[in-house]
Amino acid sequence: MSAFEFTFGLVSLLLGLGFAHLANSFALLVMAGPRVRWDWLSPLAALAVFQSGLIFWWYQWSIRDQEVTLAALAVRAVACLAIYVVSVAALPAPEGESTDLRERFESGRRLFFGGFAFFVLLVGVVTPIVHRLMTPGSDWPLPWENILFIALCVACIFVGRRWLHGLVLLVLIIPLALQWLPLSIAG
Repeated sequence: MSAFEFTFGLVSLLLGLGFAHLANSFALLVMAGPRVRWDWLSPLAALAVFQSGLIFWWYQWSIRDQEVTLAALAVRAVACLAIYVVSVAALPAPEGESTDLRERFESGRRLFFGGFAFFVLLVGVVTPIVHRLMTPGSDWPLPWENILFIALCVACIFVGRRWLHGLVLLVLIIPLALQWLPLSIAG
């Protein structure tokens, strides 16, 4: 068994927890029918989490030939657990007689954007910087766009404007979709 196969299994399992939560919550919300007051931010947040988790899983293939350290595995595992926490905050399972997704998103907004900022910090800032420091002659660019996105997430923690939350989610979803959807696995 290669180091990639060994670590990829753990990453897949941990990401699967978040994906399973999103699928289960969505199914329960749909089955609850009129007891659910839908809102546009929760499904948009769930889409952002799903897409980010899928891209993170997909990205693992591109680093399959890199040496794996326990520190790198720990960062990947914590990033996957952050995806799970953000999944729970994005799309909660229905509870009680009625569920208002607008209220539920607002109550979990800080956890969602804080967890997402933490995920991007781990995957999009710490990992490239550590790789750059640990690999002499590495030409990995500094991740300025990820630092900007973290700043936007932090702003959403403190600013309660729904239009800003939706805009930040769209800024995450659309460019990543345009960048990653056309890619294929080769080799």
